Amino acid sequence: MSLVTDDINTLLLPRYLLNCKYPYPEGTQLEFKKTFHVNQHTKYRETICAFLNTHGGHIIYGILDNCVINGCELPKVEKDGILLFVDSIYNILKNTNGENIPRGRIKVYFEEIAKNIYIIIISCYREKTDTEQYQFLRGDSWIRLNASNMKTKYGKLYSVHDILLIKTKMYNKYEEINNKLKKDYTKCERDTIITVSNIIINKQKQENIYRIPLKKNNYIFFILCFMSLGINIIFIYKQLCV
Repeated sequence: MSLVTDDINTLLLPRYLLNCKYPYPEGTQLEFKKTFHVNQHTKYRETICAFLNTHGGHIIYGILDNCVINGCELPKVEKDGILLFVDSIYNILKNTNGENIPRGRIKVYFEEIAKNIYIIIISCYREKTDTEQYQFLRGDSWIRLNASNMKTKYGKLYSVHDILLIKTKMYNKYEEINNKLKKDYTKCERDTIITVSNIIINKQKQENIYRIPLKKNNYIFFILCFMSLGINIIFIYKQLCV
């Protein structure tokens, strides 16, 4: 049994009468709306989220703020739109752990109180044992106070599709970095080979440059030695002749 189910005979009337006064005011489990407006979908979602996160509750369309039951016109097209609106809640409101809302927690009731005049009830059920908190994918959430909603904030939830996109972007980024590193490594390797080759060539050139003068110097040294030896021989011979 849910908290709302326990109170359903008290909070929801078995029969709504046009222009009569609803016996209970807005509160923790009741929210009144004059009619259903398409441009108010965001507000309706916030209230549904708040009911699911607190004690459950009902949004009743067709009741004024002063509790007078006036009903609202409801063409068939708009009725289908309300049903689709409620179904959409299951896709955009998730448990904080990423799981979906259990089926049957949000229901819609239509009660005709006059010709083409309806009371619309969106009922939100929460089990007594529930510990879940629900939030929208962007991280926004609401809880119910006395007769208003209070916003809370959780971290952003990611759908399976979002996670796949994130992983794909990370993989592409990894490939981009990896390819860049490969190019840098190849360039570095090529530059290293060129540098080593230049060093070897320069070393060979230097050896050739130093080798040639060395040979010439040897020749000159030997010539000078022979000349010196010859001069000494001539000098000695002259001394002997004297």
